[in-house]
Amino acid sequence: MIKKNIKLDNEEQAIEDSFDAFLQGGSLDAVALIEAAKNTGKKSKPVSLRLTESDFTKAHAKALEEGVAYQTLLTSVIHLYLSGMLVRKS
Repeated sequence: MIKKNIKLDNEEQAIEDSFDAFLQGGSLDAVALIEAAKNTGKKSKPVSLRLTESDFTKAHAKALEEGVAYQTLLTSVIHLYLSGMLVRKS
């Protein structure tokens, strides 16, 4: 990608920095979400899921923090759990 010298305001620079940090894959969450996004095009089954309103709100808020759709976040959590990479704290 060609980078151009464009003057960004403080908010735009914060978004740019956050995006760059996310792409560097520094955390397992970022790596897992990227992997889930890669697997999105693979064959999948539609699933209907009922959540409490508070769980839905928490999932939606976490997804906004991560910059992904809540469906992608929930898919990633399920995938991590089923692959043994997400374990319960004791």
